[in-house]
Amino acid sequence: MRRIKFAILTLVWLFACAFGASGALRAFEAGGRSFKLETSTLGSAEYVSLYDLSQAVGGSLTCDEWTRCLELRISGRSFRFMPSSRIVLIDNEDCLNLPNAVTEVKGDALITTAFVSSILPDYLKSSGKKKGSAGSKKLVVLDAGHGGHDTGCRGGGMNEKDIALDVTKRVRDILTEMGYRVIMTRSTDVFLELPSRSDVANRNGADIFVSIHVNDAQNTSASGTETYYLAKPQVDNDYHAKRLDSSSYGYELRKRWNSLTTRMKSVVRQQHYQTTQQKSQLLAEKVQKRLARAAGGDNRGIKGKNFSVLRNSYCPACLVEIGFISNYSDMKKMKTSAHRQKVAQAIAQGIKDYLK
Repeated sequence: MRRIKFAILTLVWLFACAFGASGALRAFEAGGRSFKLETSTLGSAEYVSLYDLSQAVGGSLTCDEWTRCLELRISGRSFRFMPSSRIVLIDNEDCLNLPNAVTEVKGDALITTAFVSSILPDYLKSSGKKKGSAGSKKLVVLDAGHGGHDTGCRGGGMNEKDIALDVTKRVRDILTEMGYRVIMTRSTDVFLELPSRSDVANRNGADIFVSIHVNDAQNTSASGTETYYLAKPQVDNDYHAKRLDSSSYGYELRKRWNSLTTRMKSVVRQQHYQTTQQKSQLLAEKVQKRLARAAGGDNRGIKGKNFSVLRNSYCPACLVEIGFISNYSDMKKMKTSAHRQKVAQAIAQGIKDYLK
């Protein structure tokens, strides 16, 4: 009996060493709030639950189901972490190293208490926007449709790929002047596979992704502008894992998805699709409102579609159709530099309306 008791006590001790002691409450203060969090000790470091922290300060915690990037949003500030990494990316601008890496224990993502006691209070104190820097903390990825051997639709001696690239460059220049950071999926006449377009946004942690196209229809009377956002009737929890089969880095991401615990999967399922879809719809509304007014012709509104570049984007995304190349009136306008500039200005303003 004594040996059994000793064995049980040894197992308890080993478990405590492996997963850390917990249960102690510690007081913190950040963003004008005082709160207490339960701490866990792992080795010589002290941790708290990121989920519990988000609840205590009235923030939100989301987890990207592919990269496992965790985003904590508090009072308009964004803090992004990767499990097993010491790096925290703040507002897509500041990159800091934590004393200890973020870790996962029994479904909880744990963060060192040094982040809560030192880093978080400093950033929440300066949560007000700096003059002239409203756009500097936002990253926009612009995608010019088609390219290379893929000309897109054709009409009036023009190719969709060329019009899309010209307008996209103009949008880039306007947004850059506004203070936003901008990345283009292509800035020359090259062909890109569809998954690689949204991957540019995903790998760079973009705030939004906007793909620019020209429309075409058999009915030549169809004209005007329209903007698409992601609309999928229901979330298929296995969809993304299946999609990654064709990805060069798919194995590692599938392995990460499979290793997610029940609690983290719950966060993914409840928030990722719904939040991104809702934000994408709002982005489409803002862009279409400006575009329809500037381009003239029919306002065909916003529509939900399951386009590849939309469903594969981790961030809010929309696809813009700036006019019909098959319609004589639309095509004639798109031939002019003045009209393309007007369209670019409208798209950029719509993006600003969404991001501000």
